[in-house]
Amino acid sequence: MRRTGGGVSGLRSQHNGVYDNEYFPTNDDEDEPRHVRLLGPLAPIFLSRDRTDPEALQNSLRIYSLCLIMTSIFFWCWAVLNTLDLRKSGGIDLGIVSFFGSGLSSALLLRSSLGGKWYDKNQKFGCCGKRGDVEDDDLYLGSSSSGGRNADGNNNTASKQHSPPGRALRVFAVVTQFAVVCNYLLGLMFALTAGKQVYVYFATYCSIFSVLWLITCYAGFVLVKVYREAVGNAYGEEALN
Repeated sequence: MRRTGGGVSGLRSQHNGVYDNEYFPTNDDEDEPRHVRLLGPLAPIFLSRDRTDPEALQNSLRIYSLCLIMTSIFFWCWAVLNTLDLRKSGGIDLGIVSFFGSGLSSALLLRSSLGGKWYDKNQKFGCCGKRGDVEDDDLYLGSSSSGGRNADGNNNTASKQHSPPGRALRVFAVVTQFAVVCNYLLGLMFALTAGKQVYVYFATYCSIFSVLWLITCYAGFVLVKVYREAVGNAYGEEALN
C-alpha cells in the first residue's frame, strides 16, 4: 500500500477497487446508494466528505452521538420539570421516558464510535477531535507503524480502533429515537383534540420537533450503515464482528 503522486494506490473502493486520483475523493451523486441520496443536502452535514473513509465516518458518529446526548439531557430535564408541574392533576410528560431512551442509545453509540470504550485517552476530551497516537496518513491508509496486517493486507491495529454498532444497538437506537417522534406526535394530537380550541403554539412546536427528530433518526441510521460499510471495505468483514 503506498501513496503516489496521483493519489493513493492499493486501496479498495466500493465502486471500482481503487481511489480515483484523489487523496480525499468525492462521491458522485449518481453513484450514491439510495439511502444516502434520500438525505439530500443534509448528507454532507451528517456524513463525511469521503463516504469510504472509516476514520472520518467514525468522527461523524462521535459528533452525532454527542449532540444527541446533550439534546436528550436538556429535553429530559425539561420533561421532569413538566411532570412536577403536572403531578397535582396526575399528569406526566412522556418525555422522561423517551428522552431517557434516546440519551442512553446515544451514549452507547458514542461508546461504539470510541472503539468500544467509554473513554479514549488519544482523543481530545476523551471522545472527539484528532487522534494523537497515529499519523493522519496512517489513519486514512488504515495502517500504523506498530501493527501487523491481516490476510487481506489490512492493518490489524488500525482496524481495532473501530467498533461499528452491531445489529442490536442499531435497532435500539432507531427505536428509542423514533419513540421521541411518537411522543411529539401524541403531543400534536393532544393540541388538536384536547379542548374546544386548538393549542396553536404547542401544535406548532410538536410538529416541528417531530419532523426534526424523524430526520435525525433516519440520518443516524444512514450514518451507521455507511460507517459499517466503510469499515468492512477497509478492513474486511471480520472487523464488523
